[in-house]
Amino acid sequence: MGLIGGTALITLGLWIGLLVGEPTDRGADAGPTVCSCFGIGRNRIVEAVRGGCHSAEALGRKLQCGTNCGSCIPELKALIATSLVPA
Repeated sequence: MGLIGGTALITLGLWIGLLVGEPTDRGADAGPTVCSCFGIGRNRIVEAVRGGCHSAEALGRKLQCGTNCGSCIPELKALIATSLVPA
């Protein structure tokens, strides 16, 4: 790690996280990754579904998930179906 005047520029934890590809923004828990191409997690998808994205295409427009390789589309559709069921 680089030092300026004996002060670390970033913490060791952040530095290791950057090396293994973890996001630097540790905001709300995105949940387990559903779309690997764009790093979109289950919780973000469910939030978008509850916010009005009721198709894989709508999720793609909002979050980009399902718009690259398409392998997550079946899981997106399953999340849409289960997220719209009243609790």
